[in-house]
Amino acid sequence: MHLEEYTAVKGDSDFSYEFYSEGPKGRIKKIVRFTPLTGYGNDYYNLYLGDWLEAEDRLSDTVVNNNMDRLYQMGISANWQVIDEYFDLHGFKDDKWEGFQKNRNYESFLLRRK
Repeated sequence: MHLEEYTAVKGDSDFSYEFYSEGPKGRIKKIVRFTPLTGYGNDYYNLYLGDWLEAEDRLSDTVVNNNMDRLYQMGISANWQVIDEYFDLHGFKDDKWEGFQKNRNYESFLLRRK
């Protein structure tokens, strides 16, 4: 399987990385952070992917930049066979977690390596 790649550099901690999205909307700085979830030991992490808002000097995970490269749900669905082989994936919808199902829009995802 061939997937699009980004060149990432380590950010300000061991759990932070930066890369640039290049697309129709230009070059957009992205930040990825992994944060351990309290109460779950070392098994679960929150994955935070956001745009760096230079003018506001902060991250945002609510900005939609339409740069054609931030479509989580479609990417997960398209690669589900490989993801399911290595990870337990859950989606958050209607105030509860459920096993990932294609064609459902989730508010967030929870991932654990099998």
